[in-house]
Amino acid sequence: LGWLPNTKSPIDMSKVFERFGIIPKRTPSTKQPVIDEEHLLTYAQKWPAARDILTNAVSTNQQRTMLSMYALMTTGPDDFYHASYDLYKAVTGRLASEGPDEGHLIPKKKHAGPQMQNQPRMMRAMFIPDNPELDELTNFDFTQAEPHVVAWDANDIFYINALLSGKDVHRIAGLVIFKGFNPTGNLPSDEQIGTIQKICPKCLAAKEQECTHSERYLAKRCKNGIAYGMQAPRLMQVLRGDNIFIAKDMAELIVRRVLTEPLREWQDRTSNELERSRWLTNIYGGKREFYGLKDDTMLRDALSWKAQSAVTHLTCTAMRRIHERITKEGLPASLKTQTHDSCTISHRTADHSFFVELIKQSTYLPVMVHGRELIIPHETTHGPSWGEQYK
Repeated sequence: LGWLPNTKSPIDMSKVFERFGIIPKRTPSTKQPVIDEEHLLTYAQKWPAARDILTNAVSTNQQRTMLSMYALMTTGPDDFYHASYDLYKAVTGRLASEGPDEGHLIPKKKHAGPQMQNQPRMMRAMFIPDNPELDELTNFDFTQAEPHVVAWDANDIFYINALLSGKDVHRIAGLVIFKGFNPTGNLPSDEQIGTIQKICPKCLAAKEQECTHSERYLAKRCKNGIAYGMQAPRLMQVLRGDNIFIAKDMAELIVRRVLTEPLREWQDRTSNELERSRWLTNIYGGKREFYGLKDDTMLRDALSWKAQSAVTHLTCTAMRRIHERITKEGLPASLKTQTHDSCTISHRTADHSFFVELIKQSTYLPVMVHGRELIIPHETTHGPSWGEQYK
């Protein structure tokens, strides 16, 4: 730009908009341009010439928020950060958390600190064991947990077979989306699956471990959301958050290809269940009542709740089993965090084999779904920090 704007200043951003001919949405009262993340990305979609500038502004705002969140973290008397779980915020059955409201480091600001259920990988290296000299962190993560629940509950034979085969279902979904593969017959070959890139050329050149621009990542984001009733406009909005800009006709094509007949029937069955009763039950027997008028929003909430609450149930069951053994046997170990489909434990490095076996026992929770047994597999990693983990 030739000058340094304050990316959170409506005045400075107005100058940026004027330069690129952007006509922003304005607030009714102050008539100032709306410059939150969602709207900045919407402008980037409509005015491609300004896309690099606007996505840079979004990234800058995210980093500023992250910096303040970690720099002003509230810790307790023991100098630990104890996140407080909220059961009421995440309506789909996930857990949420916030900073504790005691021992504030900042006047007039409560709950200072990060949401532990959504930790960016770049920040995880700062989380270390209680005793870095004697301990390590072990993490277990359920493998493709939500796709398992959806496939079994929808009785989607193609994706059930894909998951049982151990093949990467996100790459298979990529074949369906980008190559027009028919998800009704035989599974694709490993050679076909290998044509769906896991890391894009740019990230590969930069030696990045993860990529949010690849065909696999895009397929993963699309398949999960579309299963829960996401339509093309919302899909475009979600992908913009990952700096992926697609046209509406491409979004509609993706929705058509991902929404298989078993998925449609599962969505229709859930809609009919809401007609009969506002109480729904997930595959593990968990129940929830849905309030308000039955509309598309309620149906989307119900679909996502069926899958996500089941995964939360599975993870928290494992977490309780592990906690009971640690407490009962007085082990020098503790559970550190639960992030929806995974859990992190701090323990003595010498006890590594014991905890691998304990995790194996604790995560085993078979359930019958439409006459078919479902056991969601898990992967265990360990290392000196949450960010540095090895299989």
